[in-house]
Order: sequence, then C-alpha cells, then structure tokens
Amino acid sequence: RAKEHIDDLDAMIREFIEGSVYEVSVQRDSKTSNEFVKIGPIKSVPNDFALILGDAIHNIKSALDFAWYALTFVDTPPKERRKIKFPLYPERLQLEMFLKDRKDQQSVFNLSDVLLSVIQPYKGGNGDILIALNILSKIDKHRLLIPQIQIGRIDGLWAEDGNGEKFGIKWRLIPSSRALVLSCGKHR
Repeated sequence: RAKEHIDDLDAMIREFIEGSVYEVSVQRDSKTSNEFVKIGPIKSVPNDFALILGDAIHNIKSALDFAWYALTFVDTPPKERRKIKFPLYPERLQLEMFLKDRKDQQSVFNLSDVLLSVIQPYKGGNGDILIALNILSKIDKHRLLIPQIQIGRIDGLWAEDGNGEKFGIKWRLIPSSRALVLSCGKHR
C-alpha cells in the first residue's frame, strides 16, 4: 500500500510542478518610481500532499514492524508479543544491547548479523533513512507533515544600471513562502 501512496504522491507532484510554481514580474514602487524584480510563488502545496505522505510513511513503518513480527513471533515470550516492533535505535550500542538481551531467542539471534552489518538500524549506520522514517512517523501522528517547495538557490544574477554599469547579486536561498524582491533603488 505504501508504494501506491508514493506513486499517487509522485503523480500529484509532477502535475503540480508541470505548470509554473513561481512567477517573475518587474514592478514599480509607486513612492520612489524605482523598478524591482519580484519572484514569488503562484500556488501553494495542496493539503493532500501531507495526507498522502503521512499515509505512505506509516505504511512503510508498519510493513517493517509486520515483517519483524512475522520473523520473531514464534519464539517471542507471549507477554512480550504485543511489544514486537522493528528495532530502531539512536546508537549502535543500544541495538547491540537489544540483541544481547535476546541472545536466547533463536529468531533474533539468526537476524543479528544482518541487523548489525547490513541493515544497521541506528543513527550513523545504513539505517539513517529508517531513523528518519521513524521520526517522521511520530511527528505525523500529532501534526501534518507540510511539504514545501523552494527555489534552492539563485546564483550568478547580474543587472545593468542606467549608465551601463553591471553589478551582481550574491547567491541566496529562497524560502518557498516568501517572494524574492530584487531592487535597484535606494535602500535605507
């Protein structure tokens, strides 16, 4: 089901960015008569993006938990079966302690090498993406994940004043929620 959500979101994003996301206009300040270039968003990210993204994240996290449950259920003590979930830890040491505490559980023991050397479900290991997924899953339980669009960077922009003198504008990151205004007028 996560793949369906991701495919749906991908299609929606492609449709969203197919048209223009930002507009560029030259405007005149009515008080100073100075002209300026304004680059700003035309449309905002649809709310459905956040809902579908949250569903996809939860489905992936649930798939990991279900897979771990299926692999370890047989020899997990009955009192602990309700707590079975895919092991994700902030540090390798915590994963090692989890595995050490379950050294007599054959199913976990059989998976320990793969967990430690391949999957590495801890921060700094191959599992960084899994840690991020877990964090996003927790955040999305309490509030929407709001996707953002952003002009990553404007660089190498040059202009020419009325006397033919050229000047450049240093690079700058542009947040998606605000317009960028490039002005040649006097600044206070």
